[in-house]
Amino acid sequence: MSVVNSTRQGNRFKHGHARDGATSREYNIWKKMKDRCRNQNNEYWKWYGGKGVTVCDRWSGPDGFRNFLSDMGPAPSPKHTIDRIKPSGNYEQSNCRWATRLEQGRNTSRNIHITHDGKTQCVQAWLDEFGISKSTYLSRLCTYGWSRERAATTPPKRRA
Repeated sequence: MSVVNSTRQGNRFKHGHARDGATSREYNIWKKMKDRCRNQNNEYWKWYGGKGVTVCDRWSGPDGFRNFLSDMGPAPSPKHTIDRIKPSGNYEQSNCRWATRLEQGRNTSRNIHITHDGKTQCVQAWLDEFGISKSTYLSRLCTYGWSRERAATTPPKRRA
């Protein structure tokens, strides 16, 4: 989505995205991102602004949305929303990406991450990669006392 207008005209914002019921997804995502970091009445504030997460000055000022869209580009699909690469970091170009719900769910501070062969990802991603069920993983941990890494990265034995 390109930025078209440089001034406010009619029901258009200066960044070229409509308002009053016709706002772009990216604009809504940007507004919600700022609100959860700044508005103590926002239902998600305690996990964002309440934990010290901020939006960078470049995305906050008078040209904030224009800069946000210039830095991030349009969302690749309707399934993508803004995600902080480092969950404890701020909203800024170097720490943000467009991600799906699945990618975001695997990038939370609640997840356990394992590094194997120089690659780090959450346990569920390893289980998916190696074709291991959650019950097999838990059995390996609880019954056999395997380490998290070994339990998540040892492919299951396939019976002939």
